Amino acid sequence: MGFLRSFKAAWAGDIDNLREGPMAFGAVGAPALDEVRAALEAGSITIADAELRAGEQADYFFWELASERGLPTARFEAWHADGPTPVTAALVGMGLTRDAWAVRTGVVARKVDDTVWESFFEGLNKAEDFLAEQVEAFPDSHLPWVPLIAVARGLQADVDEKIGRFEHASDRKPFDFYASEALMQGLAAKWTGDPDVSWAFARHVIESTAPRDPARAMLAHAAIESAKSGLEPKLSAAQYDELAHVFELFMRASNASPGPEEIQALSAFVVAVRPREAKTAQLTLEAIQRIAGRCGGYPWWMGDDPLNAFDFMMMQRGVEAQKALGKI
Repeated sequence: MGFLRSFKAAWAGDIDNLREGPMAFGAVGAPALDEVRAALEAGSITIADAELRAGEQADYFFWELASERGLPTARFEAWHADGPTPVTAALVGMGLTRDAWAVRTGVVARKVDDTVWESFFEGLNKAEDFLAEQVEAFPDSHLPWVPLIAVARGLQADVDEKIGRFEHASDRKPFDFYASEALMQGLAAKWTGDPDVSWAFARHVIESTAPRDPARAMLAHAAIESAKSGLEPKLSAAQYDELAHVFELFMRASNASPGPEEIQALSAFVVAVRPREAKTAQLTLEAIQRIAGRCGGYPWWMGDDPLNAFDFMMMQRGVEAQKALGKI
């Protein structure tokens, strides 16, 4: 059976219509949030109204508003000026951080011009100063701490500083998914030079959370960050078995109708645990079925065409799973 026909058997999708373009809210499993964003952009609802309408998906909604596909920072600053809250503080901090990275771009460090570095650090220091005020203004909220973790990565803070900021966030909301994700990025070997650091943090998350907690996907993130090229993790047998076990526990304990954080966790596990035998193959196919054509955020946000890249990876893993089960 040819590759594309194999995909059709594994994914039960339309091989002629892989999606293309950026990820809307609905792509990650929250289609109603597209309507909330449209109303917010039109000015027909307030930021407080948006938080209420987003409900349990509010954290995802606001982090996506501050993503590369989100709203301009000036809009966040206006909201914050009208009525500062932990949400508006975090949005401004994330927006300022995003804007600094937009200047820096994704070019490797050795190719970044000195004037660009200067603008980059100026932008991050602006975010740092702003957020330092906000954590004082809202001492009980974890939200301003999350972008502070991201700022620490750009400012090349040491590992202890990054972890310290995460601990402040976790004291307020234990192992928040987005705080965990921000720290995992900051601990990646590409920044620290030591892959063991990110694995150690991921294992700490596993030891400290329930099997259904989506933050446990940080173990999958650590594996993905170990890839030398593309998205094919280089794992020892022990690492693979450890990851497959956590994947299985998550699948058995988590919601069969996943929300945005669960979708992102499932996506990371599918990428990291390349199916090798019947158990991991079945887990992969079950996870793909739960994802049901939606899309995880990490690491797809880094590409120009995240939906297409995501669909192709799910296609690939689905075929691999079917092969491991001897069905194709």
